[in-house]
Amino acid sequence: MTTFLFVICFTLIGMLFLCMIILAQKFNQLKDMEKKQGEIMAEIEEALSGYIMQIKDENERLLQRIVSNDEMASLYVKESEEKPISSNASTFNQTFSYVEPVLTVDDFNELLRLDDQGVSPSDKINEKPKQEPVIKEKSMLEEISLLQQEGKSVGEIAKILDKGKTEIELLLKFRQK
Repeated sequence: MTTFLFVICFTLIGMLFLCMIILAQKFNQLKDMEKKQGEIMAEIEEALSGYIMQIKDENERLLQRIVSNDEMASLYVKESEEKPISSNASTFNQTFSYVEPVLTVDDFNELLRLDDQGVSPSDKINEKPKQEPVIKEKSMLEEISLLQQEGKSVGEIAKILDKGKTEIELLLKFRQK
C-alpha cells in the first residue's frame, strides 16, 4: 500500500513539475509578446510623429505662401472712389465701392508679357480658354506600388512624389496589411 501511495505521490509531483514548466513557457511567451507590442507601438509613434512634423512644416509653408500672396495682392488691388448710384426715383441714393479683382503674381506676369507683345490684355481676358482633355490621375497608393515594383527605394519614391519618407512608409505598411 505504501508503494502505491509513493507511486501516486511521485506521479502528482511529476504532473506539478510539468504544469510549472508549461506555465513558465506561457509566461515567457507573454513577455515576448509584450516586447513586440512595445516595439510596434514605438515604431507607430515614431512614424506618426514624423508624419505630424511633415504636416506642420507643410502648414507653415502654406501660411508663408498665403502671407506673401496677400502682400503681393495688396499691391495690385485698388479700391476706386465710391460712386453714388441712384435709381429713377431720387429717393434712393446708394453708395457702392468697387474693388478690382485680385491678381496673382502669375496673372500679373502674364499681363506684362502680353503688354510687351503688344496684345491688349482685355482681348486675352475675353478669350475662352481651350478645353484640355481630362487625364485621370493615378491614386497615390497606385503610384507608390508601381514605383516600388520598379525597384525604387522608399527615399527615391518620396523624392519622386515630393512626399515625406515616413508618409510613404506608412502607406506601404497599410497596403501590406
